[in-house]
Amino acid sequence: MRTRLIFLLIIAIYLQGCAVIKDVPSYKIDSLNKKNYSKLNGLYSNIHSDTTVISYSDHVLAYQPKTLWSHTYSFNNDKEKGNAETQAVKLEFKTRRKILLSLYEKDSLISNRVIRGRIKNDFFYRRPHFVLIPLIPIVVSYDTYRYRIGIINNGLVLDYKWNYWGFALLAGGWGKGQTSTTFKKQ
Repeated sequence: MRTRLIFLLIIAIYLQGCAVIKDVPSYKIDSLNKKNYSKLNGLYSNIHSDTTVISYSDHVLAYQPKTLWSHTYSFNNDKEKGNAETQAVKLEFKTRRKILLSLYEKDSLISNRVIRGRIKNDFFYRRPHFVLIPLIPIVVSYDTYRYRIGIINNGLVLDYKWNYWGFALLAGGWGKGQTSTTFKKQ
């Protein structure tokens, strides 16, 4: 009976916490499909040129725009490496489901990573990310986010959606939101 209750609680949290990205009407997105996906390849500024906050609610923190490198990292609290103003991020498709991201400062490579996803509706969608910590009744937490990358006239747009909730003994926190950020091609 107790395991059934825990299972139902986990399913309810998962279904309530999915991060679904809403369309942003303010950008004219270029077509991206399985035949022309290499149009996204290129070197992009690590600093955003414009950020639109579609929705945001957090009981503690104010929203701070992030770099392109931080947006594409698996953990929301990625530490910035070096001076973001002198950095660039290179996107290169290895297959239609894998992008190699490389972070450069001037001409030297700092780091790289591979992200996996799929092309759908003129965007490259990263696989959804979901973490659940079910140590009932001491700690209960979940964190889910998703992002998609699209092409605009002189750069890329990254739509990012997140939803998290946590509780530990007597304290807790939550937040959710969606942003749309543009980065210029270099």
